Amino acid sequence: DSTGYGRIVRDPATGAVTEIVEHKDATDEQRAIREINSGVFAFDGRLLGDALGKVRTDNSQGEEYLTDV
Repeated sequence: DSTGYGRIVRDPATGAVTEIVEHKDATDEQRAIREINSGVFAFDGRLLGDALGKVRTDNSQGEEYLTDV
């Protein structure tokens, strides 16, 4: 059951990840995606600090989503 998990959205032409959409922000079409985000991340530490400063809260939860990094 993928309820509650973010969905991994890919570019149909290249297969590259374009975004991770949290369940509460996903459209019905996005919720039908079977590839989910389980919450494990790896970042380049040299870039992480700057990226974290750019994360916004314009989502249904009003939260900062690490997936926006």
